[in-house]
Amino acid sequence: MKKLLPLLLLTLVVVVSGCLGQAPVTTITCTGAGISDGVTITDFIFDFNEIYGGESVGLEMTVENLGGSDGLFESYQLFGPDFGTGAMQWEITSGSGSALDLAVDLSAPNQDLGIPGGMETILWTVKAPSGLTVETPFNFNIRETYEYQTSFSGILTVMSSTYLRTLPPEERKELIQSGGLTAQCHTGGPIKVEGAAGTHFVDPASSPKKIRFKVTNVGPGYPFYETGGDSNYDDISDTSMYRVHVKPTTGTVVCADQVKTLSRGQTGTFDCTFTAPTPSAKTDYTFQVDIEYYYWQDSAIAIKVLRPL
Repeated sequence: MKKLLPLLLLTLVVVVSGCLGQAPVTTITCTGAGISDGVTITDFIFDFNEIYGGESVGLEMTVENLGGSDGLFESYQLFGPDFGTGAMQWEITSGSGSALDLAVDLSAPNQDLGIPGGMETILWTVKAPSGLTVETPFNFNIRETYEYQTSFSGILTVMSSTYLRTLPPEERKELIQSGGLTAQCHTGGPIKVEGAAGTHFVDPASSPKKIRFKVTNVGPGYPFYETGGDSNYDDISDTSMYRVHVKPTTGTVVCADQVKTLSRGQTGTFDCTFTAPTPSAKTDYTFQVDIEYYYWQDSAIAIKVLRPL
């Protein structure tokens, strides 16, 4: 044991020395990172897949907040078959009708505590047409709209050229290639936000530098947004479809209040600015940019109606 003691002490010194020689690493985390859903339709189902004409059947839709932000379940619209009271129409005998504005708050899940996100279930009873003479399949569609937000967090690293020359070659190369944006993430949701500084912040001039962000629709539907506009799908116009709202920011990173249209509802870009003070060594600046939007998603289910007995 006495012979082992010096060796153990030496090992401890090496480990501690290695830790002391490393610069602290700044990290950021985003809730729900990697999740591409927000208030999504998790269930849309009939009680039975086949019924006879004139019979009633239950229909259920469930939406759940799976992303990283609190959401607002705004509305739904049931469509596909012809609804009414005629012999060749489907009749909604109970429930809230084929369309409804809701505005139900659904909280985000807490991954650390294992708490699921907010959930809302809508139930209908529908009666099949009684005047059918042949077996007939029908497709039911549901469209939901909700309000959501994606928050981007990033770390801008500003340094002097004197400090940069003191770094090992690999670390120096990594910092330069990062373009000054050394860490980034975004909260989970159907809209993804990525940043690229575009130029490294070494001995930065006093003039503002531009930071470009890429917005990508990664969810199952499409965004829309209009200032002061309605959130129901029926009210979407050409001026609101495929749009997202970049909320204004002040401080380290300045973003103007702007509404951006995503090309074909899929991708878009926007710019913000950053004015860096002259650094004496290396400084990390943490910032956040919020993107808000409404989002719509569809789901479908089929049912077969047999000739009435």
